[in-house]
Amino acid sequence: MNKINKLITTLFVLPFFFLLSCHKDEISPTQKAAFGKLEITHGDNQSGYFGEYLSDAIAIKASSNSVHRKYLIKWEMIQGNGSIEQGHYDYGKDFFVDSTGILEIKWRLGCDNNIQKVKMILYVDSARNEYNYLNYYSKPSDSLIISANGTKPIGWARSCGCDNLDSYSSKIVSYDNNTLYLVNQGLYSSKDDGLNWYEVEGVPELGNVVDAEFNSLGWLYILTRDNGICYTKDFISWQFINNGILDYRNPTTFFVDDTTLFVSFYFDGPYKTSNNGEFWRKLLVDTHGDRYYHINRHPNGDLYVFDKWDNFWHSTNNGENWVEIDLDYNFTNYKVEDFIIGIDGTLYIGSGDATISIVSSDTYTGTTHSFYEMNNSSQHVEDIQIVNDIVYFTVNGNPTPGIYSSQNWQRLELGFEGGISNYYLKKDGAFLILSNDGWYYYND
Repeated sequence: MNKINKLITTLFVLPFFFLLSCHKDEISPTQKAAFGKLEITHGDNQSGYFGEYLSDAIAIKASSNSVHRKYLIKWEMIQGNGSIEQGHYDYGKDFFVDSTGILEIKWRLGCDNNIQKVKMILYVDSARNEYNYLNYYSKPSDSLIISANGTKPIGWARSCGCDNLDSYSSKIVSYDNNTLYLVNQGLYSSKDDGLNWYEVEGVPELGNVVDAEFNSLGWLYILTRDNGICYTKDFISWQFINNGILDYRNPTTFFVDDTTLFVSFYFDGPYKTSNNGEFWRKLLVDTHGDRYYHINRHPNGDLYVFDKWDNFWHSTNNGENWVEIDLDYNFTNYKVEDFIIGIDGTLYIGSGDATISIVSSDTYTGTTHSFYEMNNSSQHVEDIQIVNDIVYFTVNGNPTPGIYSSQNWQRLELGFEGGISNYYLKKDGAFLILSNDGWYYYND
């Protein structure tokens, strides 16, 4: 019998004892929270490298002086910006443990502190209802702190703070090349050249972010997968600008400049606004088209866009009317994957068979460079960027994938061994590389 019941017994007469004892199970959540215990059985005080997993798993044991089918263990990073996982890419904050109480986790160290600490918190009475896992008591049963030491590795190293990666739409943009912004389902920023990333504060609930673009005034426009377009002038006030768009699911192309915005979606579009989203007007490119990609503006003001069949369309009056351009099939090669226009008006088209085409906008003739190598896989060129008059692009799918450039139309030997699905060239000329498990920087 606990102390509270003993005290009650001394205060009430015996006839009431049995009445009181039948309420014995109705113990307050505060009392129940004292019954749990959490201990580290393996893995404390390890050393490792920033952005990498500790070499050994961390083992934790939960126990209680009563029978429980499940325990809830939550974690909270209290020093460092690393992450805890129960399995690969499982970044949830809640771990449910069966009656054995045994939990093994992996710790990927952060990049912002040499001494890092994570707090593990036990809720013993969390899983009384197996269909309502979040119905745990507000007072934890027990907690402990696990420590680790981290150092910065030499060579290619994984950035920190941007877990739960979407490698298909993740990209980096910047207005001043000092603060970098990362599209990674949400919006993140870095002030240390991409070493550490932090969620941008004050951003409204956007859903899944798929693109972001600055205009020349420093206004940032964010394109989402299901909620249309949002923008900010100052990173304090944010506004959705979807008036006039009928169906803004699954965007396919987005273009931003100071006077006009264009957007198109998998089921609808393209749309144009000349009043910063106060109203979007649907454009008619082709009576048979319903999907458009890679819209871009020529330095002379003309517009170009591809449709879902890789037909090439041209407008000389800001999208009011469009004319199809008879572009040689060799320039689009099965499927157009990327398209940009240089400051001199040259058209650069990335396509299948690992081909990049350089086409004149005056004659629509040009040359191609193919990096196709037989290996029974889809091979293509994308992520075309022009920096300091050098054309960079990725070749994917062939036996030598990576970043290539127009300096010699060959692959850059960067010493990065993982797959490359995107990149960003920093102001110091160094690359940030997107691979299948995160963004990477080079530390020498």
